[in-house]
Amino acid sequence: MRGAVARGLAEPRHAVDLLTDALAYAEKTGHPLLVGMARTVRGFVLLEEGDAVAAEADARAVLAVVEPHDVLDTAQVAPRVLLAQARRAAGDLDAAVHLIGEVADLVDATPLLFARRQALAVHAEILLAAGRTAEALDLARLAVDTPAEDVRSRVTACRVLARALYASGRCAEATEVARAAVREAYATQQMSERAAAQAVLTEVGC
Repeated sequence: MRGAVARGLAEPRHAVDLLTDALAYAEKTGHPLLVGMARTVRGFVLLEEGDAVAAEADARAVLAVVEPHDVLDTAQVAPRVLLAQARRAAGDLDAAVHLIGEVADLVDATPLLFARRQALAVHAEILLAAGRTAEALDLARLAVDTPAEDVRSRVTACRVLARALYASGRCAEATEVARAAVREAYATQQMSERAAAQAVLTEVGC
């Protein structure tokens, strides 16, 4: 999907345009999985651009489409994670914790179109925001240890682990892991994770 490629190249506005075009095509075909893919990826881009309202709308629209069609639970992981992140971004941390908790049972199997490592890392990140540092640290370690090929989930897991270590008073370990996140972010031509990785290194560096 060209929209996903544009997202990886740190071209969010172009990604949104491409994904909106892809959504229009998917809606013409009436295929719920294609609609879900386009809306979910667009929602994540919108969230990264700071538009939590639009991101939540995309997440809820995907769930409204896939749930009546008995789509596998593993295909619902990505939009449910998106919804949890959107509620957190909107300041509704209680809802975010509840929603991401509901996702936990779904990621025991490998989610479709979404890395299990990414889901675990987001869960850890939300728990950390809620002040549940010990739980967040355990989940972040699990995320880092979970195999995944994509750059985004590798960097995200390292970023979250670095922040959880820092919150636990383990500054030296946090700095080491944050440096690993930066190395991962620069290891390929995918540029979208570089700024976030650098920001965490600045945050935890000591």
